[in-house]
Amino acid sequence: IFPIQILEALLLTVLFAVLLILFIRINKKGIVAAIYLYSYSIIRFALEFFRGDTERGSFMRLSTSQIISIIILLILSVLILLRRKYIKKDTLL
Repeated sequence: IFPIQILEALLLTVLFAVLLILFIRINKKGIVAAIYLYSYSIIRFALEFFRGDTERGSFMRLSTSQIISIIILLILSVLILLRRKYIKKDTLL
């Protein structure tokens, strides 16, 4: 059995370090939160393939966590596209 919880803890620790550095260096509102949501959703989606939790629910071969990750990615992508459309071109998001 693969120790998925240890891998998840390591990946989230690295993500924390990266986000902390970005928070210190970037002064744009919402960027660190957006990066966190994207990154965490991708990490969680990928790690769910290695879990053996069939009792936690599944739909079309995807776990509940994977479906939630996809929904978060889609909503965040739409919000970023809408923000880019209505905010000046010089902003990062």
